[in-house]
Amino acid sequence: IDEGVKIIASSAFKNALFLRYVVINGHVTISSNAFEGCLNITNVTFASSTPSLLAGYSIFYNCGNLDKIYVPSGSLDAYKAMIIYDRVIIEKYLAESPSPAN
Repeated sequence: IDEGVKIIASSAFKNALFLRYVVINGHVTISSNAFEGCLNITNVTFASSTPSLLAGYSIFYNCGNLDKIYVPSGSLDAYKAMIIYDRVIIEKYLAESPSPAN
């Protein structure tokens, strides 16, 4: 998702079975049910060290294959602070992005 995107609306990608992973390059506000039912998503990567606002509820509801939500190294606590609803559910997926191999 390009840096120019500021809001991912409610149910924007609901039941989008074609999605395997999502990379969010900018600072966005994510609304309720934005990725609900995206059964094939295995990971989500937030590329910006400025945390996105996870403002909606059930953002990743029924994403049965979701394994990790990656955030930039050193940004984990900042992202946790931006979760408005479903904190316990989302936090269990949060992880710092793996360092690139040299």
